[in-house]
Amino acid sequence: MADPKQAAVTSPQAGSSQAEGSNQSVGTVSPTQTTAQSARAKLDADYAKAVTQGTNIVADTAHGGRHLDVSSLNDEELAAVSAGGGFSDDESLTAKAELAGRMWATLAPFEGNPRASAMAVRALYPALSATVREALGWNEETLSSSDALIRNFSGSDQNREKDTVLEKLRTMPQSLDTLKFDASLMPLKGGTVDVLA
Repeated sequence: MADPKQAAVTSPQAGSSQAEGSNQSVGTVSPTQTTAQSARAKLDADYAKAVTQGTNIVADTAHGGRHLDVSSLNDEELAAVSAGGGFSDDESLTAKAELAGRMWATLAPFEGNPRASAMAVRALYPALSATVREALGWNEETLSSSDALIRNFSGSDQNREKDTVLEKLRTMPQSLDTLKFDASLMPLKGGTVDVLA
């Protein structure tokens, strides 16, 4: 009979990957793995770590245990887990929460300035992959809302503010707490470049 403590912290996929006789250690990422496989390996490594620590991975820590640690997953891996498909509901919700937290950390420098926040969203949109945008719930409606806010919100000089937003995004230290994006895909700096283009 299986040890109930072991069963509580074993990932939904751990049994099937081990049963296939893989000689790759848990948590090791192969260069040929898909994003979802890489995410699965990292999650399985955290489940294994919990076992060695003698604890459980739980959704509600009120009765002991700890949350699944998804901080080592990159944005693409979090998006893959968020989509489900081979991941448990708890894993998916945890990944969505982590990705949302990274989004808010990325937008934090613009807090209190709705137009600057909308400009940042508009600038980030093409710099994030379609998978990450989908996981964040960003779509054409997000762009339309941002565009309307940028056009209709009064305040400082829009071109100067846009330049400041773009500069903050480009110079933002990329840490585990923020979204990773390709700044080369953001609009160019310059008063004549429309952030809405």
